[in-house]
Amino acid sequence: MAAWRSGFLDLLPAAALIADLGCGPGRDLAVFTHAGMAAVGIDLSEQMLRLAQAAGGRTAAGDIRRPPLKPAAFHGLWSNAALLHVPRPEVASTLRAWRSLLRNGGVLSLSTSLGDSEGWEAAPYRGDYPPPVPLRRWFVHHDRDDLLNIIEQAGFALLAVQEEQRRMTWLQVRAVATWIQ
Repeated sequence: MAAWRSGFLDLLPAAALIADLGCGPGRDLAVFTHAGMAAVGIDLSEQMLRLAQAAGGRTAAGDIRRPPLKPAAFHGLWSNAALLHVPRPEVASTLRAWRSLLRNGGVLSLSTSLGDSEGWEAAPYRGDYPPPVPLRRWFVHHDRDDLLNIIEQAGFALLAVQEEQRRMTWLQVRAVATWIQ
């Protein structure tokens, strides 16, 4: 992921304004801030926002489906393993909302899971797994070609697409916001 993140940063101007959508504990947000970027993390979870702030990031509480951010203000949007929690019927409108945040020519970098299922799944990556109270999270796994079409229809031109096999198959997409008048 470090190389993918570095490639994203290479496409942005110095001191770029970046939104980390679904920032979680702020790992990527901290890297962006350390690199001299003006980055803000968005997450619904108050616990995650506290962790991101402790890691040195600026944060705002909000739903990634409708980020509470200024339109056309951002040079880059980063979303690592967050779109996979958006219900399938809301993915297209979410990506259109993300496009509205970017300046023309701004860069989107996202990573999400591939597959065909949607529903509640156990979170086996927790340190205390199995936890005393089972933790289940909503996951939406996407068909590669369907998702790429939705991204393009939302106003993005694809720059790079790659797959990576870890615990599941991940799709990493880098795209540029196309011109909107």
